[in-house]
Amino acid sequence: QELAEIRSVAVRDDHQGRGIGARLIETAFEEARRFKIQKIFTLTYKPEFFKKFGFCIIDRSELPLKIWADCIHCVKFPDCDETAMLKQI
Repeated sequence: QELAEIRSVAVRDDHQGRGIGARLIETAFEEARRFKIQKIFTLTYKPEFFKKFGFCIIDRSELPLKIWADCIHCVKFPDCDETAMLKQI
């Protein structure tokens, strides 16, 4: 109940730099606040983007085991090359 994930954020290459991604993230924050979510995490290849919104890099081991249910089907499991990040709301 206190943790949510931003699972996918995508903006077409020819639309990047227009603030679309930022609006998507801000909308996710607003929704998290409405649901009284305390923390949001993401696994990302773009940590610099998420740092702009207050996400901090964390060790994957800090995330609940429950989130790894989808990961075990990934071809990169267990050698994930995504960066785990967390933001307190």
